Amino acid sequence: MYYRLKNIDTGDCLLAGARRLDIGHTPSCGLRTECGSGEEPRVLASILPRKGGGWILTRRDDSARVALAGRPVGVAAAISPGDEIDIDGTRLRFTVHTDGDYDPAAGVVYRRRGGRRRGILVAIVAVAAIVAAAALLLPRPRASLREADLDALDASLYRIVADSVYLLRDSSGIEIVVAAIEPDTRASGTAFLTADSLLVTARHCIEPWIGDEEWDGTPGSPTLSAELALAIEAETANRLAGREIYRVRTRCVLTSPTERHELYSTDFDVDRSRDQVVCLGTDARPMYMRSIVPLAHRSDMELGDVAVMAFGAAGALHVASADELRAFDASADREIAVAGFPVTDSRIDTGVSRTWGNSQHIDFSGRDGTPAGCIQMSAAVNAGNSGGPVLALIDGEPRVVGLVSKADRRSTQGTFWAVPATEIHSAATAQPDTLIFRR
Repeated sequence: MYYRLKNIDTGDCLLAGARRLDIGHTPSCGLRTECGSGEEPRVLASILPRKGGGWILTRRDDSARVALAGRPVGVAAAISPGDEIDIDGTRLRFTVHTDGDYDPAAGVVYRRRGGRRRGILVAIVAVAAIVAAAALLLPRPRASLREADLDALDASLYRIVADSVYLLRDSSGIEIVVAAIEPDTRASGTAFLTADSLLVTARHCIEPWIGDEEWDGTPGSPTLSAELALAIEAETANRLAGREIYRVRTRCVLTSPTERHELYSTDFDVDRSRDQVVCLGTDARPMYMRSIVPLAHRSDMELGDVAVMAFGAAGALHVASADELRAFDASADREIAVAGFPVTDSRIDTGVSRTWGNSQHIDFSGRDGTPAGCIQMSAAVNAGNSGGPVLALIDGEPRVVGLVSKADRRSTQGTFWAVPATEIHSAATAQPDTLIFRR
């Protein structure tokens, strides 16, 4: 089965099948449209194969005029045979076929209107088929992650900055702001948008107090940050009252070259089943601090360091399933790429940065055969990469196998930890605490 896009005005046709088709002005687009004078080349829309059959039209640029069957497309819409697609004035007729007029291995095939051009194209396709058949008899080079089109994923990455923290008190169902602070050092990280419309980042990017490792545990210490002090005040009041009367909320600013969103930490879902609440201070003046349970007594291995929210728009990043993660772990070459917004000394946003490394073996002895801990990898990861996607090539396509959690401060070999991708869909808010103890 394949689909045909016929240009209603010129009669030219394009045939495609189970691969993504980008439409726009950039050289990477499978279907190129005219670009206005002085206009920057952009990807306007994409047609994606849908699981279970069929295709989806997604709008890739906020300023693009994309319509399907006469109706504007906000984010994405399913395409039906016979629909007219209008992308910035380029009108295309979408039809589905099951005949033998197209070979899916050929990728995208063009057919120009006119007999002579058609004859030339048929000859070209025939020669290409012979070359492709000969290539099957030769040793095929192994696909490389560095050769994949990772640039196409950059539009789904955002910088996320926690710029203020609020202490809220519940008064008869109304939240009252008790205190508000602007952190001395704003937590800066990376967030990414998945193909199933989930915005994902590290939990410590939206709750900067949750991974605090600087405080020495004594009241009034200069190592006690203002945001951690608010979190301790809320946790202590709630524990002593036996119910939640205080909340700590962070305002997060999400930015990309073309977008800006203001979100709150409470908009995200997190898995609190691995949280521990430590009782500090004295019996007369207890202090409760919440953190994520470290695994294997390593403070840098925090499996619950993930936050997820439904964003309402689809991105280009596909999250690896448990089976795909096992396939990656079993491969001979476990090369990975980390994409994000590392913070430079000058604090200047230089755009999406990618670094390369490799993954060590993953332990799948966790519940239901999932990873039992974070993924240990080597790469040049810096502050600001937290929450960014860890990409690997699986079946020839880039997939998110994890998200950056923390660098290993004890290691001199460039080791960092990534939360496995299987944790992304398990994040939930209705999980109980696991442990309360004193130290």
